[in-house]
Amino acid sequence: MGSICYQKTMYGYTTTKIRAAHCTNVVDTTGSGDAYISGFLYGYLNGYGSIQCCNMGSVLSAFIIEKMGCCTNAPNEIQLIERYKKFLEKGE
Repeated sequence: MGSICYQKTMYGYTTTKIRAAHCTNVVDTTGSGDAYISGFLYGYLNGYGSIQCCNMGSVLSAFIIEKMGCCTNAPNEIQLIERYKKFLEKGE
């Protein structure tokens, strides 16, 4: 599935499809939307561009849906960055 990033330009809008990050097993989607926006905001506050922010959101939400409950599988910053890099490098 994934998401779509809309960006305003001088000539209108562009759309970019953001692929869903791979997760080992979908267990519980509770909190996945909150995780997505949290990942997006993490990227935004750290100077990432819009598409990279969406990718970060995709990666963080993948962590959350792999376990039961919305906080049981929240990664630390190092885990998030490592999985984000893997997502970009391997097309995970």
